[in-house]
Amino acid sequence: MLTEHQKDLSIAVFFALIASLSFSIMSALVKYASADLPTSVILFSRFFIGLVFLFLFIGLTYSRTHFTLKTNRLWLHLMRGLIGVTSIGLFYLSVQYIPLVNALLLQNTSPLFMPLLVWLSLGVRTSLKLLASIFIGFIGVLLVIKPGYDLFHWGALFALSSGVCSAIVRLSTRQLSKTENKLTILVYYYLIATIVSGIVSIHHWVPLNEKQILLLIAISLSSLGFASAFTFAVSKAPARIVSPMTYVSLIFGGILEWYFWGRVPDTLTILGMVVVVISAVFIIKQHQREVR
Repeated sequence: MLTEHQKDLSIAVFFALIASLSFSIMSALVKYASADLPTSVILFSRFFIGLVFLFLFIGLTYSRTHFTLKTNRLWLHLMRGLIGVTSIGLFYLSVQYIPLVNALLLQNTSPLFMPLLVWLSLGVRTSLKLLASIFIGFIGVLLVIKPGYDLFHWGALFALSSGVCSAIVRLSTRQLSKTENKLTILVYYYLIATIVSGIVSIHHWVPLNEKQILLLIAISLSSLGFASAFTFAVSKAPARIVSPMTYVSLIFGGILEWYFWGRVPDTLTILGMVVVVISAVFIIKQHQREVR
């Protein structure tokens, strides 16, 4: 019979896999939608629809959640929202230009940047082990990007920049979580991102047909599915166990790309992915031990 800890771990793994699948589906839908719709329109729709669902959830559960927008850290919410919407926007741009699997990997390089950001912002020193792992991880990134080859594209830099922004968002979330409710953090993020992306999308707006509206709703729901499943997984098991599971999105993304676009990663890309994932998993586990 499974112990309570083993049950929680099994649940965490299951929801981490659901989170990875949701993120891969969202990415594939964005790639498909990008053929007809401007990135800014997709971005605004993703956050606006998500915000509507969030407020519906708050309305239905207010008696239990006692949700409030009151905060003493508005500037940090603002910074997180601006950098967060930039990260997602860069990722959405990248999937238009480079293979889905490449974009997913480069966007998931945030663990490579986290120790350096923690050192710069909080003064927490980075060990030689972590520095070596970061260096090896970036060798993997170079294998995927292939600088100097015809396959190199600005899209790869968009995805990598998205990974840097994602690392900053994770760090700011960690700081906010010390004093703020998770739902408050999420609502501020969606609210700020909706306003910013809405302003940008005004100049690129196009009339939407029924198919496009349904597609945008699916993108938003899969995005919320990722956030909800990942948050629940982390509540059942330590982040050092759950976070590496998100790299399963590369497998799901590879299957979706092969099925819908007929693309298969080349040998250098696969080798680079293996190097980055191994480095990132080690960094996640080692960095959390050192921070403790």
